[in-house]
Parts: sequence; C-alpha cells; structure tokens
Amino acid sequence: MPNRVVLIAVLVLLVSVLPNYAIVTPTFVESPCPFLVIAPEIEGKTIFCGTLDVPESRTGLSDDVAVLQVVIIKSIAANPGDPIIYFDGGPGGSAVSAVSFWVTSAMRTYADLILFDQRGTGYSVPNLNCVEYDSISYDYDGECYERLKKERIPLEAYTSAESAADVADLIAALDLPSVNLYGISYGSRLALTLMRDHPERIRSVILDGV
Repeated sequence: MPNRVVLIAVLVLLVSVLPNYAIVTPTFVESPCPFLVIAPEIEGKTIFCGTLDVPESRTGLSDDVAVLQVVIIKSIAANPGDPIIYFDGGPGGSAVSAVSFWVTSAMRTYADLILFDQRGTGYSVPNLNCVEYDSISYDYDGECYERLKKERIPLEAYTSAESAADVADLIAALDLPSVNLYGISYGSRLALTLMRDHPERIRSVILDGV
C-alpha cells in the first residue's frame, strides 16, 4: 500500500509540472471558403476549403487553440503527383488571399496545391495583423505589441518551430504519405524549420529567396 501511495503522489507531481497546453487531435474540417470562388472553379469539386485546429502553444505558454485556414486546389493532371504545400513569406503574408493566382499556376498540372494561412495571419484565428499601421502614429510596433499583449495573445508562441509543427499536423490530418514544399522569402525559413524538426514525409523542397 505505501508503494501505491508513493506512485500516486509522483503521478500528481508530474501532472502539475508538465506543460499545460491544449490536447488537440489534428483534424481537417471542411467548411465554406472565406472568399468568392470564381468560375470555372467549383467549390467542393476543384477547390476545397477547411480549417485545422492546432495547439496555440506546445510548450505551456497557452492552453488555447489556434485555427488555421486551409485551401486545397485540385490538380488538373490525370494522375497527380505528391501534393505541393506553399509557404508564404513575410512573416505575415496570407497564402489563401492569393488563391486566384494559384488556380492558374503551372504547378497545378503536376499536383494538388495546398495553401494555408500560417498561425496569426490571414484568415487564421487569432489574427495578429497590426491595424496600427493604418494610423498616423509613429510608434506602430509598440502600439501593436501592447494591444496584442492586452488581448492576452501569447506572442512567444508564434514562432517558426510552432508553425512547422502546425504543418506536420496538417500533413497528418490530410493523411498525406509524402509532400513537396515550396517556400518563398520567410516561407523558405519555415520550410527549413520543417526539414529540421519534421522531415518524415517530405519528398522535395523548393527554397525561393532564402
């Protein structure tokens, strides 16, 4: 009996010191596109939209959930290759906002194209866009930082490592055995981070503007 009591005490202690973050099973949930789908594209047939819930922090900074906006543009190839996941630059750029460009991309003749708005950007939630840049203030960065802190946004959780883990969750949620990555500008840094931390299902990588 004493041994059992000691074991229970140890388990309670471990639970108290382990990082506190949301336990999220990565699941892609199809939902209406947040933009107008223009012919000849057909929502639910040539373009699919949806969201992916991910932990806002995997290191104990938050127990909330971040929601990533995802768009899948189906390939026009008869036998498409492994999907291509595009990483926008910035950081802060919205890949989803450029969907009208990607539907005409030559890459679509090879494979499905997967766009997603990285945590904190575009249509993803929360959105960390600094609306202060539209004002006449000379302290844009400071004002934006203070506002986001007041909104209790754990800014330290919005890192390349966390975003790379989001992509790993996305690949798992879509059950993709192998993917190609295409990152531009800051997106090349994100691709490199994914290669370092989660290389398991990466087939090839394009680093554009490292």
